[in-house]
Formats: sequence, C-alpha cells, structure tokens
Amino acid sequence: MNRKSRAGWAAQATAPPLEIQRKERWSIKWKAIRDCARYRRVPIGQPTGWTLAQHAVYFKISLALRGQLEERQDALEIEQATLRAQLEEPPAAARGSQPRPAGDARQLHDWARERRAELTSLAVIRAGTAARQSATVRLAAIQTELGQLEGEYETLDGLCGGAYLVRVELYNRSRYSRADRKITEVPSGPPYQGPGWRNRRAHLASVQTRSA
Repeated sequence: MNRKSRAGWAAQATAPPLEIQRKERWSIKWKAIRDCARYRRVPIGQPTGWTLAQHAVYFKISLALRGQLEERQDALEIEQATLRAQLEEPPAAARGSQPRPAGDARQLHDWARERRAELTSLAVIRAGTAARQSATVRLAAIQTELGQLEGEYETLDGLCGGAYLVRVELYNRSRYSRADRKITEVPSGPPYQGPGWRNRRAHLASVQTRSA
C-alpha cells in the first residue's frame, strides 16, 4: 500500500508499495533462477547484480522523497526567518489624543485633521497587532512541522527499505529453492542503506545564504 507523507500541505511524498504484483513476482523468480547459475559461487544473501540494481532503484526513490521534504523544509525555514524579522520590529506607538477644543473654526479644523491622523494610526496599530499575533501562531505551527520532517523522512525511507527487502527475500528464496546448498535459514539480505537525512548545519547555512 502506498503511504503518503503528512508533513505539510506541500509535501506530497509517496513511498513505493510493499506488495509484489503477479507480473513482478514472476520476473523476480525468473531472475533468481537465472542467477543460480550466474552467481553459483556467491552465497545466498550476499549481493548480486540484481540485488545491487534493486538497491539503486529504492535508494533513488528514497532520495527523491527526501528531496520533496527538503524543499518543504527550505520554504518553511525561509518563512520562519521572515516572520521572526517581522516580530523583531518594534510595534508602532499610538498617538496622543487631544480633547475637542472649544475655540474658533481654525482650531476645530486643526483638531479634526489631527483626529483623522490619530484614527488612521490606531487602525495601523490594530492591523499590526493582529499581524503579530498571526505571525506568532504561524511560527509555532512552522516549528512543529519542522520538528516532524526528519521523522517523516525516516518513516518513508523505512518503507523504501521494506519494499526492497520484500523483493530481495523473494529473490533469495527462489535462488535457494534452486540451489544445492546446505543452509538452515534463507537470509533476507543484503540489507538496505538509504541516503539518510542531510547534514543540518550545511542545510541551515544554505537557507541563510538564500534568504539574506
């Protein structure tokens, strides 16, 4: 079953299926039978040309999945830096309110003009306060999602490794059934080694350079 990433609305990463369809199953068995002669001196469970090719296939899939999550990480960290810079700016100060004068028309005109400027300033302050509150909420959401990305990748990478090992196990069992070797258990290997999550410090330096 395909397993889609849940780490963010833009991270639509999909792991390969674990199930082996009938056509693929026969193809794997045929290659195992062929390799009984080709790799007759290679112990079952050790790498062959076919297992190495399979490892390359799933390594490439895992790398592509990581790339999708890293793109999301880049976008989140750039947005995070922008919001933090926004919150570091001092909020606008409210202008002092003057009481309505009891003087002549000129004084009333000047007071009305100042009052309009004061109301405009208050509207800007309210909008800025709402924007700061929204930025604070968004920063918390970004931090949560960033904290989930590495674990999300490890899950997807593990599913790639699982899909690889299921196929290699079928291959090894098919080789074993045709091979005249005295072994008590069919190995599930060779193991899967994914690309892993990238170096965090180098990644942050790259993001800071692009957002500077």
